[in-house]
Amino acid sequence: MLGHDGLDPGAHRLHPPDRELTGHQLPVQSVLGPVHPAVRGLGPGLAERLLGGGEHGGETRAGPVGAGMRADARRNRDQILAAARKIYLAEGFTVPMEEIARAAGVGVGTLYRSFPDRDALIRGLAIDAIQRVTALGEIAWAEEPDAWSALRRFVHEGGEPNRVVSAVRPHLIDAVPDDEELFEAGVAWFELLSRMVVAAQEAGDMRTDVAPGDVLLILNLLTRPMPGLPADLARRLPDRFFDVMFDGLRAGSSTQLSGAPIARWWT
Repeated sequence: MLGHDGLDPGAHRLHPPDRELTGHQLPVQSVLGPVHPAVRGLGPGLAERLLGGGEHGGETRAGPVGAGMRADARRNRDQILAAARKIYLAEGFTVPMEEIARAAGVGVGTLYRSFPDRDALIRGLAIDAIQRVTALGEIAWAEEPDAWSALRRFVHEGGEPNRVVSAVRPHLIDAVPDDEELFEAGVAWFELLSRMVVAAQEAGDMRTDVAPGDVLLILNLLTRPMPGLPADLARRLPDRFFDVMFDGLRAGSSTQLSGAPIARWWT
């Protein structure tokens, strides 16, 4: 149970509509609980929607970045985000905005109309990456024969977007609680990961002494950019390390893990 965190296990929680989570498998309610520092400054309306209010029972589904834009504006935005992903992952976040515009094939004015400053561009990268990896996960959940296979596919196919999320997180860590779109995108991603972890454990495919927060943090560590690492090696390493991770997560291991399962982690 989550009592050692000082949180009420009966508080509102976000969970898959057909699955009730119990014990250490309550990954989201402690993330979203209003007493937790991850949601300091959250307005009551947003808290209510994310914590169980509304007709959808607390589920959140952030719309795709750029939805409702004209086709040309959306195309420009996509080109800017693609250029920023490539450059920032390779060179860091000090690259001038003008260089991003040049690589994207758009004018500087077009870039600044889409993203008024570097912080806005980094935020756009984060939301886009989280929504892309969540979409990949939903496809894996629908197509794979079991939760374990879906989780493996989700992790492997989400390597590039997860690298982006890991890279931008330090720049956004203080903004998450106050940014509705960013927060909802992260909740949807974590809810999907939690659904897969719990279902894989219930099916007997995944060890039960880990929780979704463990998996989230491992993914963060394995996808975080390492300065000085050759680009080709940086692209290849995550998949290799993911295989090692899944070998350790498979049910049947006799290794006793240190510490308690990490049920929640945010920012």
